[in-house]
Order: sequence, then structure tokens, then C-alpha cells
Amino acid sequence: MKRQRLPIGLIAVAALVWLGDRTYAQPATQPDELAYAAGLTLSPPPAPESVDEELIDAVSRPAGILPFGPVSLLDPAVKQLNEQLDQYGLKIGFSYTALYQAATGGPGQRQAAGGDADLFGNWRLLGPKDGQNNGYLYFAGEYRHDMGTGIAPGGLGGQVGSLWGTTNGFGEQPMTLKEIYWEQHFSGDKLILRVGKLDPENYYNNNYWQSDSKYFVNKAFSSFPVRAFPGQGLGVNLTAKLSDDWYISTGFQDAQGKKTTSGFDTFFGDFNLFGAFEVGYTPTIADLGKGTYRLTGWYRDAGETDGKPHDGV
Repeated sequence: MKRQRLPIGLIAVAALVWLGDRTYAQPATQPDELAYAAGLTLSPPPAPESVDEELIDAVSRPAGILPFGPVSLLDPAVKQLNEQLDQYGLKIGFSYTALYQAATGGPGQRQAAGGDADLFGNWRLLGPKDGQNNGYLYFAGEYRHDMGTGIAPGGLGGQVGSLWGTTNGFGEQPMTLKEIYWEQHFSGDKLILRVGKLDPENYYNNNYWQSDSKYFVNKAFSSFPVRAFPGQGLGVNLTAKLSDDWYISTGFQDAQGKKTTSGFDTFFGDFNLFGAFEVGYTPTIADLGKGTYRLTGWYRDAGETDGKPHDGV
């Protein structure tokens, strides 16, 4: 029997830079940073790679290799820019993450390194800062590249003979506007409508560990292979907070959505849809904190352009 050699992955560099006002990093109806840390969040809690969560993570300055890095030198300029952007209701953030992976022995390319640069934010264009019926324009752009090893980590799995990728991201990709949508609030966070280019993983069946740039690189944690979700595509999501502990999230979008395309051709041309409905319970349990229990169903049409079969649960 041929022995299978397992790849070994190492995170080499991780850095986050934030520009914007933390008190407005999420809609004004949401709690402050201390309340957020205690688990008192919206129902449902924001997904790890949603724009709102990215803004929070950037300003909180997650622990890194060094206690004081290059980012700390920018604090005076960031504070000044905060004050300028706040009057326009604009918040932007930037993050950069680098990854190096190596596999022991065997044929093929055994090393891979790459970087992921993200620019994200939201802009309050409707309503006052503390309004209950505000409208926001959300946006998120991304650029991915290799770092001199010939391939990025996203391509290492095929080289080492792994059925799963060695990471859920960190491929090669030109600068892409992966998300852009309008978010309309009604009565604060009681009812939220989103229309535009959406990432379905942010609204249905998400989990705490699904970000490969923040938590585990292994796809066993950062991915969910039985979840037949499309990439980012044009669509609609409606989230309703029924009480402090219960919520529903539902919507539809292009079943052939891709982050690297606008999606107008497949949405209005083929018109194959992905739809989902989720009901969630978010109780706070003594000595355990706040948890999320959800039941999600979805259906996906077969893709005429990408050739993928229909699926659902």
C-alpha cells in the first residue's frame, strides 16, 4: 500500500489595517464593543467574513506575532481620517493576509505562498447616524496573488494529491469587486433587506470557523462540502429579528454567481436561481455564553452556463 504523505501548512504573516470609526463599524442600533465581546449581538450573529465583522476585526487589532507592528505607526493618521469620514457616514477597512505552506516529500510542487488583500466598508446614504430606518451601500473588493513560489496555496492540494484543498482561499485572482449591495434597515435591526451582489455564506448556514484567513486553514473547518452554495451573485436577502433569541433569513440569488464577474449575463440570461430559508435560535446559556442553533433549507437550479446539477436539502 502506498503511504500517503500529509501536507504541513504554516501561516507566515498576518496583518490588518483599519480606517474608519469603530462606533459606526456596524449600524448604530448595534451594541458597543464591550457588549459585542460579551456576545450580545444581532440575531443572527454576523458571519466571520461579512463586511460588518471585517470592520470589527480590523479595529480590534487581533493578536499577531509582534505586539507593536507597522500598523501602530499609522494610528495618528487613522484617527484624523476617522473624524473626516464620520461626517459623511463612511467607514472603510483594509486587511492583508499572507500564507506559506509546504508539504514533505513526494513529487510535484511542494511549496506555495500567496497573499490576500481586501478593501471593504459601508456608506450610510439614507438616514441620520442614529436612525432606525437607515440605508447603507456595502462594498468589498479582493485581490489575491502568489509570492514567488510558482503557485499560490489554493493550488497546492492538486500538487500533493489531496482530495481537499490545503486551504479554502489564497488562490490567484485579479482585483475583484466581490460584493456590492444596498442594505435597508426597518425599525433598527428588526427587519433588514439586502439587494445586490451577495455572498450566500454570510446569510445562511454560516459557522464561527469558516474564515480561512482568521481561524483554521484546513478546509474541514473553513469549508462545508455538502453545502451546495454558489459564489457571490445578484440576489436578495431578507432577515427578520422575531425576538431577542429568534430570527429568520431567506432570499434568492443567481445559482451561477461568481465573485470575479458582475453576474448580469447569467442572472438575466439563464435565470437559474439558488434559494434558501433559515430559522435560528440564539439563546444565552449561563456559564456557556451565547450560542446559535439553526435549521437551513436550500434549493439550487442546475446551471446552464457552469454545467452544475441542481441540488437541495
